[in-house]
Amino acid sequence: AKKLEARDPSCPPVVDEVITFKELKALFVQKNVSVDRAEPRPFDPPAAAMGRAFPLSGGLLKSARLEVDLLNPNVITVSGQQEVNYNKETLEYMDLQLKTMEKEYMKLFTGVSVHKSMSFSYKYIPVPNQINTEIPVFKFHKSKGLIDLDEPGGKVVTIRIQRVGNTNTVASYLSKAEKEPKIHGFSYRIPELARVTVKLDENVQEETQCLVSQLGVVSWLPAGKWQVRFHKETGGIKGLKIQ
Repeated sequence: AKKLEARDPSCPPVVDEVITFKELKALFVQKNVSVDRAEPRPFDPPAAAMGRAFPLSGGLLKSARLEVDLLNPNVITVSGQQEVNYNKETLEYMDLQLKTMEKEYMKLFTGVSVHKSMSFSYKYIPVPNQINTEIPVFKFHKSKGLIDLDEPGGKVVTIRIQRVGNTNTVASYLSKAEKEPKIHGFSYRIPELARVTVKLDENVQEETQCLVSQLGVVSWLPAGKWQVRFHKETGGIKGLKIQ
């Protein structure tokens, strides 16, 4: 854990190296260092104070100056893996709690990052002469959200609308029928199915199909007696009865 903490880029670079007691012993053997023949001398400053007790059994509590009554039944003190006789669920819970404590501890040095989600809505009314063309509608800024196209920064969001062609047959028929003058009844518009593509710079963010009334064709009912029902939500024709 201490090795990972020393290599963590979010921690202050104050630790030169972290080694275990096994690595320290191997280093003594490699460098022919004999502890028995070494002359006693004080540690290099700064003094560790109670931190010297950290590697000892119960030293973590002592170094943190936490007084724990070992006779308290709510306190369990173990030293070494052989004394830990817990089931898997208990160990997983303890590990989760330790990781939570570690995150709270690291916040003292790294600060807290706050993330929030924001939703934006934008209304675009298609124009027939802008079909099959990528139209810049606004910019998206990572921190500001939607901004105008003339503002600095951000990425341009474009929209492109393409006709699918479901009204071509009707439009061709109506263009021929209009040459014969007739008395027309109620006029209505048949929406065109369109493919809508939204891009952020050159990356496609969304592509869907929907009915666009502005791109459709206008037709009419024959003059005479008729009844028509409309959808409340869209205004489209729901039913037609001609007498």
